[in-house]
Amino acid sequence: MFNFKFRKSSQYLNDQESFHFRKSNRYLVSYLGTSTLAFMMFFISISISKIDYFWLLSFSLGLLAFGILFLATEKFYLPYRIHDQNSDKYLKGIIGELRIQKELENIPKKDFSVFQHIEIPKNGDIDFIVVGQGSIFTIEVKNYSYPIKTNGKYLLIGEKDFQNKSIINDLKKRTMFVHECIEKVIKKKFFIHPILVFVGRKNVLEFEPRDIAGVFVCDEKSLVKTLAEHIASDGRLPVEDIKKIIDVVESMAQINLNEV
Repeated sequence: MFNFKFRKSSQYLNDQESFHFRKSNRYLVSYLGTSTLAFMMFFISISISKIDYFWLLSFSLGLLAFGILFLATEKFYLPYRIHDQNSDKYLKGIIGELRIQKELENIPKKDFSVFQHIEIPKNGDIDFIVVGQGSIFTIEVKNYSYPIKTNGKYLLIGEKDFQNKSIINDLKKRTMFVHECIEKVIKKKFFIHPILVFVGRKNVLEFEPRDIAGVFVCDEKSLVKTLAEHIASDGRLPVEDIKKIIDVVESMAQINLNEV
């Protein structure tokens, strides 16, 4: 069994979360400062409105205060909300990866190599690739707080059962890219198991782990069992081929969890 000295998430998620967090803070500070100025001007306009012959100045100051508040909302508050939501999204991604790292510590077999954040040109990344004992897995992690259902062909997301085809299709395309890269080296037939893992609230999946359109979908608690079942059904590849596969994946991965 491989050993984790410490856990880390992909640099991409960390960079994106940090970027949006900093931007959201800057916009929030700007909004609070500008809106405070607008409210001060508004209260001053109310105060001087009681003084004779100052009604025009009071009206102008109040109008200017409303204009500043409107611009502050458009220029600062709305961008703050966008970056704050993006920061939360990437933070959930980081949490999801760390939770799956913890589950992968429990792989019951020996001699496995686990890699994280494998960039796919112009098509995002694969969260994890597990290689060993003749089996290869690509693992995509999704941290959702709403229920996930299926009609047998697609995933149904949320209370309104929104049909999502892209998650499964994207993982299949990325897996195919990895397959093509490995095939150039070992030049023989083999199979890569794409696995989509949902983490989040308890019972996020409202169906038993199953294959959907060529991708096995499960939750974090059934991940290790899923890996073990697929390992048992796979034939073994020669040790030399496994080493070549590991070399290919290692060259593509940002993090080798066997070395950190």
